[in-house]
Amino acid sequence: MTEATPRDAGTGTATSRCFVGSEVGMLRRVMLHRPGLELRRLTPSTARELLFDGVLWVGRAREEHDAFAAALSSRGVEILYLDEDLCANGRGILPIKALPRDRRHTSIDLPPLDELDNMMVIFNTRRNTVCPILQELSPEQSAAYFMLGESIETAAGDPAKAGQSVREVGTNPFIVGDAAEEGNIFYEYLRRYSGKVRSFLLNTGGVGEMSNPENPLSPKRAASRPWKNGIGYVMRALFRDSGEWSDDPDYGTRVLNSGVTDEHGKIYDMKRFDPHRQYGTAEREELVKKLNRERIDYLERFPKLDARIRQAILDTHRL
Repeated sequence: MTEATPRDAGTGTATSRCFVGSEVGMLRRVMLHRPGLELRRLTPSTARELLFDGVLWVGRAREEHDAFAAALSSRGVEILYLDEDLCANGRGILPIKALPRDRRHTSIDLPPLDELDNMMVIFNTRRNTVCPILQELSPEQSAAYFMLGESIETAAGDPAKAGQSVREVGTNPFIVGDAAEEGNIFYEYLRRYSGKVRSFLLNTGGVGEMSNPENPLSPKRAASRPWKNGIGYVMRALFRDSGEWSDDPDYGTRVLNSGVTDEHGKIYDMKRFDPHRQYGTAEREELVKKLNRERIDYLERFPKLDARIRQAILDTHRL
């Protein structure tokens, strides 16, 4: 990043306007971190180990940072601060040594399914209206959701469409050949190991949003969201088999509705994520039918897909 005096493209003479940029172009957006607690924890004994010449004056560091940020902002640069919101979609990495010795595997690949007690396949979607937080799927439904590939566009994929709903078969844009073949192979795998493999649809969005046709980005009512902590509580209930389930007539699935606790052992209320409580019957059914019809229409794009997969959605999802 540099600051320079640009020159007129035609005459080569210097212009009066300064800018922040490089040989690539003008800087339009930058991610910053304001000096904070990490510098206050710096001590004379740890400074050199952490590649500092000495202990920094935190107050002065913040003043200099604020002046730098203000200079960028005054030149039209958008400032993004590195905070939890920007990192909310980060992945956690667990070192192998953190696992009990009898649970470690010598290969980078998963051991054969025959050597495992069971396996869970979890599809992630992000809806905000009538999709329950966690549903258990049949093998046919699981294969259908593999094909549906419900996801959200990210800034890395297309900044102009970030946050919009997208579909990508198997959430894998690099499938070569007929995508239906991938779905059929996955379906046969699920059927072959139906006693060991369980499949789920996890909604990391929310439930209960009321849209605003005049401004889609500002709904009339925001969705009730579990956020990261709530999703963690739900996953723990699933893995520990402590949750309670009920049948959902809108999707023909089993839905986790209770038996979830927080880190203190207190009951985590799953009722607020129940679409039947968030909407009146007519409104809920209209939203459900619209979503399910959209799913059916998308599956029709794959004529070579095993007919049992699409039929399962027709038979179990409210249309």
